[in-house]
Amino acid sequence: MRLRRSKAGQGDIVDIGSLDPRGEELRRIRGGEIAIIFQEPMKAFSPIHTIGDQIVESILLHRTKDRSEAKRIALETLRDVGMSNPGQRFGEYPHQLSGGMRQRAMIAMALAGRPGLLIADEPTTALDVTVQAQVLRLINGLKEEHGTAVLFITHDLGVIAEMCDEVAVMYLGKVVESTDVDTLFYGAVHPYTQALLASIPSLAGNRDRLETIEGTVPIPVDLPAGCGFFGRCPKARPGVCDAGEVPLYEVKPGHQVRCVLAGSGKEANPR
Repeated sequence: MRLRRSKAGQGDIVDIGSLDPRGEELRRIRGGEIAIIFQEPMKAFSPIHTIGDQIVESILLHRTKDRSEAKRIALETLRDVGMSNPGQRFGEYPHQLSGGMRQRAMIAMALAGRPGLLIADEPTTALDVTVQAQVLRLINGLKEEHGTAVLFITHDLGVIAEMCDEVAVMYLGKVVESTDVDTLFYGAVHPYTQALLASIPSLAGNRDRLETIEGTVPIPVDLPAGCGFFGRCPKARPGVCDAGEVPLYEVKPGHQVRCVLAGSGKEANPR
């Protein structure tokens, strides 16, 4: 992964994979340039430290060495994410907060370092629908306010439609389709993406049964050659789809698909 700095040394490009995993340079990037909202905050937070102490620790590492200033920033960030009574929550432990409050505290800790990139890993999975909508609006609002780029990881296509500009669909650890969100929903090319979209329930009620994807995901150990979706794909061509590694093809500018059927056109450019 290559990172273009958004703070000190602006304009420099750093190859994160080449850095010492225990070095100071990477420690400055983690939580500073790049922050993450974990899927389950109850497991991500330390159970023996208060919410306030954990947020302050991040601020002391990345923004200021003054503890009083760090506490002021932490309280301000908790208010920014809509935490009720932030002064009280500051001194509470994770188990004393509801699921929605813990997720807000996790977002506050991620944003406290003012990152250029925020990775949101299924941040609403453990929340009820009402709180989920509140958290999504919160992330969108903070993204607009601070100019932070958000990498959203989710299985929920409805969340993708609400949150994303660009989408990468993955199968067996590989990107199988990459495009803008409108093209994904109205012009998907890869059979896996098409199957995912077809399995969404419709309020129109014009289908007797939901569409399903036959078979199961292969065990990712010693995979056969060819497309990983070959064994489940209704359009699979033996001897073609399983003949060798399938590259990404550009079916049109900004739209890449990992499928030999998509790459059969004259204008397709393998990448």
